[in-house]
Parts: sequence; structure tokens; C-alpha cells
Amino acid sequence: MADIKGLNLMSKTMLGAAQLAVDPAYNVPSYLQGKVQLKPRGLNYLTNFQDKITPVNTGSGFPIGIDREQAKQRAIKERFHVDTFLMLANLEGKGQRTAYEVSEMMAEKAAVLGAELGPLNMQLDQILEHVYNIELAAGRMPGPPDILYEMAGTDPYLRFDPVYMGPLAQAQRERFQKDGIRKFFAEVSPLVQLKPESLDNLDADKTFRILADSNGVPEEILKGPEDVAAIRQARLEAMQQETQAENAERALQGIKTATEADKNTDGRMSAMMGQMMGGGAGA
Repeated sequence: MADIKGLNLMSKTMLGAAQLAVDPAYNVPSYLQGKVQLKPRGLNYLTNFQDKITPVNTGSGFPIGIDREQAKQRAIKERFHVDTFLMLANLEGKGQRTAYEVSEMMAEKAAVLGAELGPLNMQLDQILEHVYNIELAAGRMPGPPDILYEMAGTDPYLRFDPVYMGPLAQAQRERFQKDGIRKFFAEVSPLVQLKPESLDNLDADKTFRILADSNGVPEEILKGPEDVAAIRQARLEAMQQETQAENAERALQGIKTATEADKNTDGRMSAMMGQMMGGGAGA
């Protein structure tokens, strides 16, 4: 019981010292009673120049003011995730990190910021929908293109949601879309080396387009599926023509070789082949 009372007395003493350090008492001339302005740019008129309004020096160097300011700064940084944004910058001088470690840290960063972006995006969706309805009712909003009606007719559950293009939104999409593909390739790489035909399960074209979208590649620089199909068809036809030309060249080379061999044997080889073919026909 005595120890508890001692701790309470000590805590009260420390609290009192802290309060005095932040908000000390003042020595004030008696004729200024009730007139002292202890505020920024406060004016105190003194009759005697030697009279001064001075804080009472308790002799305690308790840095409670600095502690409070630092605590406030830490709270602000934590609320706005400053350390999360500066995650990589804070690693400077702490040794190199592997690509996997950096990827995991960026995934953690995206997860932390996702909690902030989720409610924000929901509010923005509602605002955009409200603005769209206002403009549509006023006749200032053009109707959707026919292709959207066709797509909605084929799929009654189809949704058209806005895609935000801000840096933070793009970083979120990039991290969640690209990291999954990167981790997938890292995990299946040993399996592909063991069984290469397992890649038949992968749609490389869709993977390419998803990675392009997650990296923010402009749609204008990507060829459409029809153009890609035409290029591949032209490449296939060129390969077939090249194969046919090679086969024809080999056939001509064989005929040339046979002709030279028959010439060197004074026609005996062709006569022998004719007899063999004739005998085969008679048999």
C-alpha cells in the first residue's frame, strides 16, 4: 500500500513539474495585477523599466513541450501514412533488399493504402452517379453508345464502373494485378522446367494485356486482336511459302543429282530403273 501511495505521489510530482515547464508561473509587478497580457504580441505597459514580467524558474529541465510537439508530429505522420509513402526512401543506408522483399513491402504499402482508398472511392462513385443523373435529367449528358446496350443485352449482370486514373489508384491496380501474376510465375517456374507442356494452360495474350493495363500502358500503342490475328496469319503463310520453296529446291536438287548420275553411267541407271518399274508392273 505504501508503494502505491509513493508511486501516486511521484506521478503527481512529475505531472506538476511537467505542467510548470510548459505553463510556468510568472512574477508580475503588483501594479499590473489583472492587466498582464501573456499572449503573442501582448502589450504590457511598465512604469519602471527595471520591472519585468518573468517566468518562475523551477530549475527543472523537463522537455514536456518538445515531447508534446513530437507526439503530435508522429500522430499526423501515422494518420497520413507518411512512412508508408516513404518506405523505400527510409531503407537508404540499411543495406540492399532483394526484389522479392521490395515487392512484399510494396504489396504491404498497397494494402495499407487500400483501407484509405476504399471509402474514398465509394464516396466518389456516389458523387459521380449523382452528377450523371443530374446532367442526364437536364439533357446535357449524351446517351450511352450502342455497343454498351449490346453488351448489357448479352449479360444482364454486366456493370460499368468508373476507373480512377490518379497516381494512387494506378499504384493500387498495378500492385494487386501485377504482383499476383509475378508471384504466379515465380511459383510455377520449377513446374514449367519439369513439365514445359504445363504452359498450355496459360493464355499468353490475355496475360500480356493485363500486365499492360496494370502498368498504365496507353491503349493507343497496343494492336487490336484482329490486327494481331492478321499479323500471325501473314507470318504463317510466309512460313508455309518458305517451306514449300525449300521442298521444291530439294526436289530439284534430287532430280539434278539423279540426272548427273544417269549421265555418268551412260543411261544404264535410267534403264535399270525402267526395268525395275516394268517388272514391278508385270508382277
